[in-house]
Amino acid sequence: MADDAVAHLAGGAQVCGIAQFSNVHDMFFSAFPDLSVRMLRSVGDDTRACLHWEVSGTHKGDFFGMNATNKKATFSGMSFVTVRDGKITEGWDCWDYGGLTATLSSPMV
Repeated sequence: MADDAVAHLAGGAQVCGIAQFSNVHDMFFSAFPDLSVRMLRSVGDDTRACLHWEVSGTHKGDFFGMNATNKKATFSGMSFVTVRDGKITEGWDCWDYGGLTATLSSPMV
């Protein structure tokens, strides 16, 4: 990631630079300490890439104001990134936040 990279997150938030992106990264790993990402498919060239991914993990910590549920959750999304000199300079994420929160808030079966 370039030092001045810009990430446009799902929901409209924007994160600028490595330090801010690290805060978002830490928030996800704090909420889902066993988080794993699986790349489903990708397409791109030297300057752009589109990535389709799936994330799974156990909800063990606060996540956007939702207390830990200890539920396993899986959600998918896509990221479109631009690249310069082998580093991501800008990216856009779109993922199933509604599906994830529905899973976490549904009664345990």
